[in-house]
Formats: sequence, C-alpha cells, structure tokens
Amino acid sequence: KPADLVLYFDLDPKIAVERASKKGEIYDSNLAFLSKVRKRYIQLMKQCYLAKKWIRIDTSLPLEQVVEVVETILRKEIKKNEENHGGSIPV
Repeated sequence: KPADLVLYFDLDPKIAVERASKKGEIYDSNLAFLSKVRKRYIQLMKQCYLAKKWIRIDTSLPLEQVVEVVETILRKEIKKNEENHGGSIPV
C-alpha cells in the first residue's frame, strides 16, 4: 500500500555544496552526483512513486522557515485525515 504523503526536502545542489563546504563536509561536495540524485527524486515525485501525494519543501530557506512550513503542512494533513476518518488517524 502506498504512503499517504511524502515530504520531499529539496535543495539546489549548488547550495548544498556551498553549505557542505562551509562545514568542511567533503562527502556532500560532488555537484554532479547531487544533481543526478535531485533529478531522480524530482522524477519520483512527478510519478507519485510509493505515495499518493508528494509535497516539495524548499530547504534553501532558513531553518526556522523550513520548520514552520513542515509544521503547517503536517497540521493541515493531520486535520484533513482526521476529518476523513471521523476524528481518529488510522495506523
């Protein structure tokens, strides 16, 4: 059974490399590899692979804003799920 929702945390590979280099993280500094991975995730999102719904989260925003966006999405999705299932969330 597919998941109801996937949150896709998207980041432009150039920004990812910039952030990684500032932290001294060399494993995330391969721009070509990160670009291929991002392209594949975007394809999966368009195909709704393994989930009925994908929501793209722009993680180029400051962390506080990303957290706010995620909290808003989750609150909305939980409320919608509760309304569709009589006040409870099926597990």
